[in-house]
Amino acid sequence: MSTITAGASSTADPARLDFFDGVIRDWLADDGVTIVCGHWQDGSIAELRPHGKATLSAPRYDGAFAGLRDLSLIDAEHHMHLDLARFAGVTYAISPSVCFGFKPSFEARLLAEAAPALARPAFSLALGRPYRHGRLDEQGVRAFLRRLGSHAMQGPAWVSLLVSVDDIAPRLHAGDASLLGELLVHAAREMEHGRGLNPLRAALLGAAQALGEAAGALQGDRHE
Repeated sequence: MSTITAGASSTADPARLDFFDGVIRDWLADDGVTIVCGHWQDGSIAELRPHGKATLSAPRYDGAFAGLRDLSLIDAEHHMHLDLARFAGVTYAISPSVCFGFKPSFEARLLAEAAPALARPAFSLALGRPYRHGRLDEQGVRAFLRRLGSHAMQGPAWVSLLVSVDDIAPRLHAGDASLLGELLVHAAREMEHGRGLNPLRAALLGAAQALGEAAGALQGDRHE
């Protein structure tokens, strides 16, 4: 069980634009967010650390251009042009990152139109510091999972989950693997009464179980 996923689908409509607008604004409200553009398969990745100074413009046009937004940095000329109409889903991903020595990053990956859940994202919004003194930052991960739950409640058809269990478990301290599993279970319970969320809840619980087993194996190896 190397990857646990729950799928997303979408249709183009004003509700979809409002949903992705809200997702991005929620993430930009976090002073610790990192904005990630590019993909290793293309040879480069750019990371922006706005430290609370990133803003998303209001809608300016109707019709075919209703999804256009600018993501800008206050007191700087740096900006990104976005077309929310081209986004089909957001994948909340917990997967290895070279930035953290291949321990997992915690990202919301905005997927391009018609892209499958594992496709390269148009761009990502990530926890900037998911580790403190080498250990998992519990409060940061809780915030990540709260956003997952909130956005899944708002638009279950547009939210998916990716947890690369087999890839991240060997990189985590046993205590962190166990903690992450507990946090995933808590997130699943918070979604218990949400409509259309059973696949997402099942994915969370499956990943939690796998992480719990991995933590036990890591503890066993330590005592041998």
